[in-house]
Formats: sequence, structure tokens, C-alpha cells
Amino acid sequence: MTFAGNALAVTAILWTLILVFAPPVSALRARLNAFIPLVIFSVFAVIFAVRGNYGHPDRTVYTNELQLISGHTLPAAFSLTFQTAREPLYIFFMWVVSNGGVTTEWLYLCVGTVSVLIYLAALLKLVPWWQAPLIWFTTLALGFFTSYESLVARQGLSMTMLFAAVCLILTGARSRWWILLLIAAALMHWSAIPIAVTIALVAFVRVRLRTIVAIWGVFALLFLTGVQERVLGPVAGIIPGLTDYTDPSLNTTYTGGANRRDFLIFSLVVLVFGLIAVRRGAPTQWYPRLMVFYTTLNIYFLLFGFILFSDRLAAYSWTLAPLVLAIPFAYPKSTIGRMGTVGFVIAVIAYGFVRGPFPQMAGITSF
Repeated sequence: MTFAGNALAVTAILWTLILVFAPPVSALRARLNAFIPLVIFSVFAVIFAVRGNYGHPDRTVYTNELQLISGHTLPAAFSLTFQTAREPLYIFFMWVVSNGGVTTEWLYLCVGTVSVLIYLAALLKLVPWWQAPLIWFTTLALGFFTSYESLVARQGLSMTMLFAAVCLILTGARSRWWILLLIAAALMHWSAIPIAVTIALVAFVRVRLRTIVAIWGVFALLFLTGVQERVLGPVAGIIPGLTDYTDPSLNTTYTGGANRRDFLIFSLVVLVFGLIAVRRGAPTQWYPRLMVFYTTLNIYFLLFGFILFSDRLAAYSWTLAPLVLAIPFAYPKSTIGRMGTVGFVIAVIAYGFVRGPFPQMAGITSF
């Protein structure tokens, strides 16, 4: 990253802290001030979508499909044979994109831009503008958003829509809007169907956090013992979206194995952190319900964690992790609280360099 890139990144991070630390009635918390770090972080996100994970096979697959669909009418596009699944909204999206270009860079510029716009629109509906940069920065550091926007285009877009639906539910928005988002997510990637149904059920049927955590614990034990594979193995082979990851031949290209304990540990860390935040006094009225959504969606991963690439199932719950982790630090009311927020930001930066996308981002973002 050039000096200008470094300067922009540091400026956006410091600006984020200033917004959080400013007095409640301060002009520093004006939307215009929050807009600046949001734009800087968004530029980094879109550049990563275009340049990140260059040469990865998934990018080649999607580029080939973009080139295949180019020049066809929309009705003809639905009759083509794709290497990936043929979700209707995915085909429509690719057809629209193909009218502007057929290169990998153009495709992921569109995917990245659309993903960022949906994510920020939902986030700004849920939290005040002055808090949004802290959550957005945490999102980029954890790496789930950047990985999917730069690789698995259709699932990345689907996950962003599901995130937006959860945000609308937490705000109390009319059900027709978030239901449309759930339907759109399912039409973009079939594996989102169980997630969309689960989100709708949790939205309409109030479940106590204590109850869902207990259920999570039971399935975590089944995950550790491998019992869920013996029971649900045949089911995974017939669920749309999961069949892509049950082919034994994938063992030659995926070395992570099944029932990944590192995925379980990360899920548990986020869960425990959220429960502690609730125990100490939820920072927002909707935070406990957020934890219900996170815990419930993570059970989906526990149920089918025996399939290969199970992170692609866990990611549906992990997209909520930035909210779970960042929100408690977005309301510092004392000197100790501000020190905690600074410590959190330092930890997020460290994670972004050790486990997240920051090293690659530093190498590809130049201004």
C-alpha cells in the first residue's frame, strides 16, 4: 500500500474513534462526518473485490459464466447450462452485468459495489451513522465479507441480503420488506433457503435466548462426537445448495476436513462474548434478539458441519458477528469504556492482519 493508502486507512480508523468518543450532542456526530470513514472503508472493500484473491478458481468459474451469458437475450440466458447452479436471480444479475462487460474485474466491481451498498443501507437503518464506521471496519477485518464478495459471487450477494433482512427485522420494519429480501437471497443461492426460512420463523415466533443457547449446546456436542453426520448425512445429499459440497472428489481439493473445530471455537467465542454483553446489560434493545438470530443460524452450521467447505454454512451466522462484537464497544460512557473501545479497535486491526484480509488488502490497494 502506498503512503496515500496508509494515510487514508489510518485517517478512517482515527475518525471512527472520534465519532464514538464525541459527546452525544456534538456536531462531530453529524452524518457528513460519518460519511467520510464509511466511504474510505467502502473504497477499500470494492478494490479488494476487484483485485483480491486474483487467480482463484472460483473467480474463473464466474467469469466464464459471465462470458457465456453475454450477447444472449434474457429468455435465452435461462436456457444456458452453467457450471454453478442456475438460480433465477443469479442468472438475471449476471445478464445485467454482461451488458456492461465480460471481464473478471468488471464482474467483481459490480458484485463488490452491490454488496457494499446493500450492507451499508441495512446497517445505517439499524444503527446511528456515527456508530456505523466501527461496525463496518470490524466487518472488513474479520474477512467474511471480503472473502465472499471477491470469490463466491452468488453466495456473497445472498448473504448480504440475509444480513439486510435481519437488520430490518431488528428495526421493526414491515415484514413485506424483509420477506422480499429473504426471497431474493434464496433466488440468488439455493443454500440460503433453510436460512431464509429460519430467519422468518425466528422473526414471527419469539424464542428465549436461554432456550436457543441450550439447543446450541446440544448440537455442539453432537458436532464434536460426529453423531450429526450419521443422522443427517443422507439429508445433506438432497438439500439444494448442499449437494455441491457432499461430492467425495472434493477431498482432493479441500484439506480442512469435516467438523472443523476451529470453526466451532470461533462460533463459540462470538456466542460467549454476546452472552456476556447481554448479561452485563444489553447495549441496545435489540441486541438480545440479535443473539437469538446468531445462535439459531449457527446451529445450521453445527447440523451440517460434516460437509466439506462447512465455513460456507457457518458464514451465514458469522455475517452477524461484527454486530455482536462491535456494538458493546460503540457506547463508551466512561474513560474505562473508551479505553475498552481503543483496545477493541487494536484487537480488530491485529486480527485483520493475522487472520483477516489486511495483508492482501495492503498489497493490492494503492492510490
